Amino acid sequence: MGSSFRILWMFLTTLIYWSFMIRRILLYNEERYINLGRFHDTIILFVITVDKADGDTQIITAREATPKEQEVYNEHYRKSTDSGGN
Repeated sequence: MGSSFRILWMFLTTLIYWSFMIRRILLYNEERYINLGRFHDTIILFVITVDKADGDTQIITAREATPKEQEVYNEHYRKSTDSGGN
């Protein structure tokens, strides 16, 4: 099961155009990362990941971002591109 998560994460990261971490939380003794990213330049995703002890990144959940989360993503993206960063 770990390798299927690894393959899915590798696949997602190759298709995510621009992403950023919006929050880091400690839950169930694990540091989890809440991310927003544009998938294949068409849909904004809300993804929670955790780095495992063996070095793998596991996807806890991935779904389409809510309208509010999309606003947050678009604002961060605009600020990034306005300042010349990417």
